[in-house]
Amino acid sequence: MSEIDRGERLYQLFNCDGCHARGGGDISPVLMDDTWRYGGDPASIRASIAEGRPNGMPAFAGIIPRRQIVQIAAYVRSMSAEPRLPAHGHRASGS
Repeated sequence: MSEIDRGERLYQLFNCDGCHARGGGDISPVLMDDTWRYGGDPASIRASIAEGRPNGMPAFAGIIPRRQIVQIAAYVRSMSAEPRLPAHGHRASGS
């Protein structure tokens, strides 16, 4: 099972759909387009999940383990119209 698959399972488990409606928005920002209010790079997505954001996004650090936040971020990133980037945000060695 890939990190994205694990992230999708966790996204469902933690009811992210309750606000993000399968990535299409609803009462929270759309995750399926190329517009990112707080940044669409992997580190920014992880920060949004861990630290929360004003006006509705709760902080999940201390509730969701860091490894699972990384997996959820990978899934969220995969929904975007943006080109896929590694979930960890590091360059391959030798780059």
